[in-house]
Amino acid sequence: MRAGQFGQAASVLLRAGTAPHLPERDLRRLDSQIEGCLDPRIGEVVARLRAGEVAVRYATLDQMGRQRFFRHLADRYGIDVGAATQAAAAFQTASQQFTTEDPPRAVGSAGLPLETTRGKLRDTLQARWDRLFQLFCSLDGGVKLAVDLRADLLEELSSSPELAPLEADLHRTLASLFNIGLLNLRTVTWDTPASFLEKLIRYEAVHEITSWADLQNRLQPDRRCYAFVHPGMPDEP
Repeated sequence: MRAGQFGQAASVLLRAGTAPHLPERDLRRLDSQIEGCLDPRIGEVVARLRAGEVAVRYATLDQMGRQRFFRHLADRYGIDVGAATQAAAAFQTASQQFTTEDPPRAVGSAGLPLETTRGKLRDTLQARWDRLFQLFCSLDGGVKLAVDLRADLLEELSSSPELAPLEADLHRTLASLFNIGLLNLRTVTWDTPASFLEKLIRYEAVHEITSWADLQNRLQPDRRCYAFVHPGMPDEP
């Protein structure tokens, strides 16, 4: 189980009888939790609390359960095509009115400003799962959860290409979080905690680190080593 600090709460759920493969009864319960945190009528604090419940449930899932979770998101929490089509038609009407008036005004034939119809179109083109990903990232430990979530999604893509839009949106969410301006530059020395150094050995993708002795050689006093870390993942280089 990779969901970090969500693991302890997840263990409680497993002892309470939830199944890691996400059977139908559990899927219906989870669906209710997801709907609850995406309800536009609730405030941000309540939405985050409910998203935390979904995150804890995800942490209990095995590979089959994760497959069912992702496919459920893809099937039920994408864009509302009907609403998007209507919003696109309203924007087209407004833009045509804007370009044909003399002098042009940013007002559509229905009396709606062009920017209003554009805003509504933009909102309808955002999949509902995108909001769930954003809520995950806002949780304490949620950035690491989102990173692990994407790793799990990537493993599923070869056998489930229909999950590609889900992965693409999660990728965009993470890309905005890992903008270089949002990262901290940390000096790494032989005195850095072993857990951090161990991850440095595991993650190094350019010049493979073959052993602890190899790493110690690279961290000699006459050398300089730095790692970028995200504030939401301070122990992950």
